[in-house]
Amino acid sequence: MSMSVAREQDYTAEQRTEAAEWFVVMREDQDPDPELLQAWLQWMEASAGNRSAFQAVERAWHQVSCSLVLTMPGERELAEDHYDGAVSVMQWRTELDTPAGTWAGSRRRRRIIATAAVFAVLTVVGGWIGSGWLRQLMAPSVGEFVTATGEDRTIVLADGSRVQIGARSRLVADFTAERRGLWLESGEAYFSVRRDPGRPFTVHTPRGEVTALGTEFNVRTLPDRDVVVVTEGAVSVASGSQVDVDGRQSSAVSTARRVRAGQQLIFGGAHAAGELVVGSSLGERARWREGWLVYRDEPLGEVLADVARYSKWRIDISEQAVAELRFSGAVHRGDIDEWLFALPESFPIALQADSARLLITASRQ
Repeated sequence: MSMSVAREQDYTAEQRTEAAEWFVVMREDQDPDPELLQAWLQWMEASAGNRSAFQAVERAWHQVSCSLVLTMPGERELAEDHYDGAVSVMQWRTELDTPAGTWAGSRRRRRIIATAAVFAVLTVVGGWIGSGWLRQLMAPSVGEFVTATGEDRTIVLADGSRVQIGARSRLVADFTAERRGLWLESGEAYFSVRRDPGRPFTVHTPRGEVTALGTEFNVRTLPDRDVVVVTEGAVSVASGSQVDVDGRQSSAVSTARRVRAGQQLIFGGAHAAGELVVGSSLGERARWREGWLVYRDEPLGEVLADVARYSKWRIDISEQAVAELRFSGAVHRGDIDEWLFALPESFPIALQADSARLLITASRQ
């Protein structure tokens, strides 16, 4: 039995159909956006059969003689051709006098015809290979995710792990066959990690790195420190790292500390050694995913900077004494304006607002 025949048994007819559809999509999008690339990688990671089917389709396409490759139709041909893919091409040809309806757009039409071309080539050639084109798509850089003011976003990574990204955040995913690396360069994110002992899952921050041990945890970056809250399982945190954001490199210079569920570790700035906090209320920090921003005895300046990620206002504080006031409480994202303009009732401050800027000063009364 030849290798190509043996390999073809590694996947089902349904997987081959899906592989052909993905192949057409990825060939059409020469510069796929992160969402499309992540979806494709997730499908590839789902099973060995998916990968086998995709590589077989690709091998067939690239090794076929040019005379066998079907030429893509033009706009006029598309307008005159009503084949909808519901039956075989042979059966459709015998029923040309039967109306087949209309199409929503030429892009979908091209994909159906291109998929048919892929199957025609696959039938003639078949095969298996991991080619340069496939390796290029699976290169280490697999996506950059940026959120705007007031925008949260959930992504599913290629390994099945989920990340919920908070407003005004920037996350870069950089997966290889040996490791799963992410860089949270600003903002906040909640990670639900899929276990894979063979590939460490590490979140790099401006001041350290957090390696998951099969867990769920929240990471928040602040101007002078980073905060990790573990809600399930445990993580290993190496603080004091030197991080090269552009090169996506890091080198930890401190001993790693284990942080378990119900614990919080603050590191960076005045907390160079890492301040470990234990408490049942720590999980409240992750409630931003439900719309609540929860704070426990935090400087008002940091609270306002965090709230500003979800506000239409550019919030400025005129005096350090105001920034150092302490605040405890919860703010719902739908009530931020009301909360801001109620602050003078609780603190000795005054507000000055114009079209887009909110200036907070010490009260002179």
